[in-house]
Formats: sequence, structure tokens, C-alpha cells
Amino acid sequence: MKKRMFVIAFVTSVIIGLSACKNPPIFAAIEQEVKLNPASVKGFVHGIVEITGTLYASNGKIWYKAKGETGKWSELSGCPLGRCTGLAVSGSDLYAAFGQGDTFTIYWYDTGAKSWNKVPGLAAKAVFGTRVVFAVNSLKNGNTMAYTISSAIESGTPNTWASPTDKAPVGAAGLYCLLEDGLYKNDSTKITGSPSSGLKGICDGPTLNSVFVVDDTKLYCYDGSASTWTNIVHGVSSPQSITYLKNKQLVLISGIKGYGEIKLAGDIPTLAGAQSIKAGSADSSVPPGNILQYNNSVGKYVINPIYAFENGTGYVIYAGVNDPNTKYSGLWGFYNPGQIEWNRE
Repeated sequence: MKKRMFVIAFVTSVIIGLSACKNPPIFAAIEQEVKLNPASVKGFVHGIVEITGTLYASNGKIWYKAKGETGKWSELSGCPLGRCTGLAVSGSDLYAAFGQGDTFTIYWYDTGAKSWNKVPGLAAKAVFGTRVVFAVNSLKNGNTMAYTISSAIESGTPNTWASPTDKAPVGAAGLYCLLEDGLYKNDSTKITGSPSSGLKGICDGPTLNSVFVVDDTKLYCYDGSASTWTNIVHGVSSPQSITYLKNKQLVLISGIKGYGEIKLAGDIPTLAGAQSIKAGSADSSVPPGNILQYNNSVGKYVINPIYAFENGTGYVIYAGVNDPNTKYSGLWGFYNPGQIEWNRE
């Protein structure tokens, strides 16, 4: 009897083992898919920006490394006291908000001199932007005030918008700041035809003054002209942030489980002819051979932010993974070619 039970148990274990090989998503944990790198940028990622070939990321501290380089990030030394709550870029200067409690100050980092400089006359809790820097502060009456900063006034008083709205900011890109009620240009004018509710993210578009904007259900493209908008339903659950991958003509929209993709009809500032594609398909940023590893890593979690760029003939994607148990939270990267697997940064 014991011998028979042993044989049954042995046969069962063999069947389970074979099933596991045939169906890796059912049995494989993240650590069994790939050997995970030690994490250098842990926790919630506040932003990722690029200045002349160098990438900067923040998780309260600021980290940097060469664009396209795999491996660990280095901590930027000499930062002002306090926790960094956001990053922005204007030309060759890096902007950041630092603070503790309710006290925050804006600084700009001269990447040439490698020195931090305080922006006088401005206390703000956050900064946004890839070209024009927008700083936002909470007022005593509970409303918000948006400011614009330019390199020409780093030693003077920041410009102040003409109070276009008291709505909270969502993000900024190019010449524009996205507030909860719509897209505004840096002269405080609201862009005609802008979506005005459920707004979740913004990123630079294919041309200089174009941008993509995402809300709960649709992706929008503004081409930078007087009022030309196009849109498409994106199908991403609870969108978080967006980025444009130029050489694959893809808009990546992060959500509560990985990210979705919209394929453009060309490298043009319009969504006419665009279509939603599946991860692992021919046009996807997720290669067919990587789909299982994607599904068992970043595809399982809330992604915010997401940032992608072309690198030679290939591309790089960074994702801020938000694991409810914090075990895998932090910055993850994918390099094609170089590291065709998702792994911790």
C-alpha cells in the first residue's frame, strides 16, 4: 500500500513539474523568471528627465546615469536639504522642489558647474516641465497658484500666471501645463478644444509644440496649432502617466497593471489612423519572446511614472513599479538591445 501511494505521489509530482514547464505564468515567481538586480532607486519614483545625454530620477533623493547605460544609478551629491518632490528641465538646467513638512523651496542645478542655486522669491511644493518649468504652490485659501520659471529670471522674481484657474496640476510638457480642467499654455491661455475632466497625464508629442494628453478613457493629441485635436479610446484601466517612444511611433500609457500601447500611423502629431495594440504583438515595445516575463513582472503592478526613449536603433523604457507590499517597488528598466528583460534599476 505504501509503495502504491509513493508511486502515485511520484507520478503526480512529475505531472505538476511538466505542467509548470508548459505554463510558466501559473507557477513562476518574478525571481524565477530572471535574476533580479539589486535595487538602487527604490520606493515611489517622482519623475525621470533627461539633459544632454544624462538621465535624472527622483525617489526623494536624486539619481543619475548616462542615457542608454545599463546598471546602477549614482546618487547626485550636494543636493539641498529636504526631500525632493519632483523634477523639471529647462535647457541644460535641472529644477527640483526640496522640502520638509509644509516648507518647500525651488532650486535649479547648473549641470555644467555642478552646483545648486536657489530660485529666490518662490516657495512651491512641486515643479513640472520638459521645456518650460512650471512650479505650483498651495495658497492659504486652499486654492493653488501656478508659476512659470525661465533661465532668464533665475536670479530674479519668477513669473506668475494671471490666475487662470485654481485647479490642481496634473503635469507639464513643452510649452504647456495640464491642470485638472484642461491644457494651458505658458502665457496662461487655455487651449481651445482641450479635454477638461478626468485628466491623468501629459507628454511631449512627435513635433516641437505637440503634446499627448490622456484622461480616463481617451488619448488625445494636440498638434500645437490653434485648435487641432484628435483622439482615440485607449482601453487602459486607471491610466497613470504617458510617454512617447518616437522610433516605434508608440504612446505608452501606464495603468494599474503594466501599460497599454497606441500605435500611430506615422511620426506625426495626429491620432488619425492610430490603433491600440497588444503587448507581444509585432509593433509592441514588448517583444513576443518577452511577453511572459513582462506579464510576471511590471505587467502585474501599478506603473507610475513611465518614460521611454530611442537609443541608437533600439529603445529604453523605465517604469516606476508600485507594489502594494513594497517588495518590488522602485524603478525598473528594459533595454532593447542590451537587456531584453524587465529588471530592477
